[in-house]
Amino acid sequence: MRVRDGDVSKRLRLSNFNENCVERMNISEYRVCDDPDSYLYWDYINPTTKMHSYIAFSAFNTIKGQKRIIF
Repeated sequence: MRVRDGDVSKRLRLSNFNENCVERMNISEYRVCDDPDSYLYWDYINPTTKMHSYIAFSAFNTIKGQKRIIF
């Protein structure tokens, strides 16, 4: 699975692969991006909900032996 491939990124409508959606301002304050669904990562390590769902669905289909991924 290569998310930066045009097919996958277009299907998921991802446009930001290099930045996090959440930025830590200080110990207790965070700034959340305006459009989390366009980001690959929520924070520096965790994928966004959309990306996490895609990974889970892809793994499920791989285990079941199916080739189709619907999003």
